[in-house]
Amino acid sequence: GTPANDRAEAGALRQVFGESRPWVNAPKSLIGHLSMACGAVESAIAVLSLGEGFFPSTVTEGWMEDEGAPVRMARAPGIRGVRSVLKPSFGFGGQNACLLFQRG
Repeated sequence: GTPANDRAEAGALRQVFGESRPWVNAPKSLIGHLSMACGAVESAIAVLSLGEGFFPSTVTEGWMEDEGAPVRMARAPGIRGVRSVLKPSFGFGGQNACLLFQRG
């Protein structure tokens, strides 16, 4: 993302999750940006993560590595015991949505 978008996203995450600092991963770091297919592919990754019970790792570095970041970045070999995944999709032009997937 861009620095401005990263700051906005960090503020929103902090507002929603407070100090709980949930784990996150960044599928684009592994698959690149797939343009309009990104939301669908990342949703499929979220569902697969639930089925397998772990997040894939993230290979990028950035603001979420900071001690004060509102979340913790998943690193290899991934985070185990995943029971729910929040999949946000934000796009230029106002295409904004979040899906919550939970394991039964």
